Parts: sequence; structure tokens; C-alpha cells
Amino acid sequence: MSRKRTIAALVAGALLWGLGAAPAAAQANYRAIERQQYGAWRVEASRDQSDGTHACSVSNQSLSGDMMFMITIMERPSQLFLSLSDRRWNMQRGSQGRIRLAVDGRSWNASVRSVSNTQLISVLSTQSSSTEQFLRAFMRGSRLQIDLPSGQRLNAGLSGTTRAVNAMIDCRSRYFAGVRPAGKPGAAAPRPAPRPAPTNPLGGGGGVKQ
Repeated sequence: MSRKRTIAALVAGALLWGLGAAPAAAQANYRAIERQQYGAWRVEASRDQSDGTHACSVSNQSLSGDMMFMITIMERPSQLFLSLSDRRWNMQRGSQGRIRLAVDGRSWNASVRSVSNTQLISVLSTQSSSTEQFLRAFMRGSRLQIDLPSGQRLNAGLSGTTRAVNAMIDCRSRYFAGVRPAGKPGAAAPRPAPRPAPTNPLGGGGGVKQ
């Protein structure tokens, strides 16, 4: 199967940014079982300690201090979602908003919900081709920009994302089939010095988490 067709299968043919239910990965007892590094992007395979199901993800924790951007594929229930998290945030659980993602000037809007006081989630549902288009741009582009409702703008270089997404797809095909991947962890990318973050990325007040 070609890589293009594999990506289409990954996103179930067509996907739309949506809210839906909170992903199990945001709540379950997952533990990393393998990591690979591609520049600033980490690919991780993890296993739920309670039922043995798996998740595969691509993440970058160098956007702003301790902020992490992540794209995750779940084995069961079958889900694809993105998340933003920062331990310094203090949001009310269940708060909703919209973020803007842009790759080299091409933009997409995503509805997000806080599943904890430090994490925003956008679940992807089978409605349109938006997610497949975003993933292709994410793999081929040079710069990702994320605009939060609070006015904060985040930037991340996309060097290494082609290999990282390919590795995530391989993780899905191997681990979800019960076969352990043969990849080895790579060297971790250097992290920049922390920068100030807003107290609430969706806007409004709230204390800063320490």
C-alpha cells in the first residue's frame, strides 16, 4: 500500500475538526513502551496498563516552555485527535474554544475542549477531508503556527515531521496488530529556555499553576 493511501486509511478517508467525547488517552493509564526522535518531534508508542491497548503519537514539547503539541492515534476506541497541554495553565474542565492552525500560510480552525485544567483536546470525526489535508501539509511544510483564543501565538519548525508521521503510521500498523516495532529511541532534541505562558489559553482569568 502506498504512503498516500496509508495516510488516507489513517484518517478514515475523510476527517473534520470536532469535539466529540474526550479521548481515552486523556484519561487512561498509558505508559510509553518505545520512543523515536526526529529533530524536535518525538514518536511514541504507549500501552494502556489496564487493558493492553495501544496509542501512537507525534509530539513537540518545544513550542513555549513546557507546552506540548501532540497528534495521537488510539487503538480502542479508534480515534485520531490533537492536543495542547501546559502544566502552567489553569482552565476550567469542559471549557470550549477554537484555535487556528496554519502551515506555511494555509490555515485550519479546530474546536477544542479542556479535558483537564492543563490540556486542550480536539477529536477528529469522519466528516470532511480537512484532517487529511492538514496531515499532508504538516508532513511537507516548514513551519506550524498555532493561534490560541487568549491571543498567544505558538510556532514550531516542521523539520523531521515527514519521518515522524511515517513512523507513527508504522507504529499503528505494528502495535495495533500486536507486533513490537524494531525502532530504537533517538537522541532528544535540545529544549529552549521557558517563556511566559498565559494563565488561560481560552481567555479569561484564573491563577497560574505552579
